[in-house]
Amino acid sequence: MSLLRGSAQDMPFATARALTRTAQAVRDHVTTMLDQRIDRPTAFTRRAYRISAARKTALVARVFAAPIQAAYLSRLEDGGEKAQPGLLAPVRAKTDASGNLGRRSITRASRLPGAFVGSLTNKDGNSQPGVYQRLVSGRPAKPGSKRKGRPGVRLLIAFISKRTHKPQLNFRKDAVEKANEIMQSELRRSIDKVFKDRK
Repeated sequence: MSLLRGSAQDMPFATARALTRTAQAVRDHVTTMLDQRIDRPTAFTRRAYRISAARKTALVARVFAAPIQAAYLSRLEDGGEKAQPGLLAPVRAKTDASGNLGRRSITRASRLPGAFVGSLTNKDGNSQPGVYQRLVSGRPAKPGSKRKGRPGVRLLIAFISKRTHKPQLNFRKDAVEKANEIMQSELRRSIDKVFKDRK
């Protein structure tokens, strides 16, 4: 009788333990899935997800993104268009291993031969501000060069004021699927541990 009474008292603890272990597994799973959902996620993005552990008095465990990462990951989860003045989009500029521009990208690009910052009309008839480079016969035009050929320009870095995101993160779907997959086994394991510890 005392064993049954003690086991009943320990059930909230066992449940909290199972919920927390499930949350930890979900966090690890959604972190791994970032490689499939995002093109070359940075180390900072890989550290996005946190957990809030369950307690025997509060049987809820949470998996969530830290505030800074959540600000941009939420757009990849839900999609839609958002105004973001001051964004830089690499077109023909050097990027890091994750495809992002460095802090001095504007300075480096504007120092290239024939480079200038301005706004030109693109093929869609819209004005596109950015860093451009003058070309002659498809090659950068050096200052003072008298080389003849067909003139042109190429966009190195685009300045954009809004961005359209497509839903691609699938955080909720991946998290729910993983939780459903392991929750029952984690609960059984926690209950077994309660009985073992009380013997």
